[in-house]
Parts: sequence; structure tokens; C-alpha cells
Amino acid sequence: MTLEDAKLKEVFRDHDDGLAVAPTNYTVAKAVDDWLIYGLAGRDAKTVVTCTSLSRIHVVPALGARKLRELGGEEVDKWLADKAMTLSTRTLRASTRA
Repeated sequence: MTLEDAKLKEVFRDHDDGLAVAPTNYTVAKAVDDWLIYGLAGRDAKTVVTCTSLSRIHVVPALGARKLRELGGEEVDKWLADKAMTLSTRTLRASTRA
């Protein structure tokens, strides 16, 4: 089996397992950028500014370099616990939507 065949088989297996199929180099930062561009379409301009700011300050510096496919729940839980020590509940809740 060639390397390309193995990669294709892995993509099909992920799809069959119900996992989101994303390129292996797709990072959290890129996912956030895509969400800010496409996921907030039609939202109020102030909402877009707030989400962009929270993403740039809290999410991307901490998790942005991580490959989305490799990001685990434990890592996100640790990040949330760390942020909960310094952010208000409202800001933390808004940051997790960002």
C-alpha cells in the first residue's frame, strides 16, 4: 500500500467514524479565521468585532498552532480551567463561542 493509499484510507475511516474530515495541517487558528469569515455572516458588526477580539486575545495565542485533528478535549478543558482563573464568567463564555 502506498502512502497516498494509506492517507486516503485514513480519511475514509475518519468519515465513517463520524469525525469531521479536515486537512491534516488545518490548525485551530485557521478554523477560527474561517469561522470569523463564514460563520458570522449576517451578524451585527459589533458581534463580529467582539468575537474577533476575543479570538485573537484568548483562543489563538493559546491553541491556534494546534492541529485541529489533534486537539483533544483534555487540552481544551485545561485551557478553560486556566482562563477561568483570570476571566469573568461572561468573558469566558463569550470566548468559548469565539
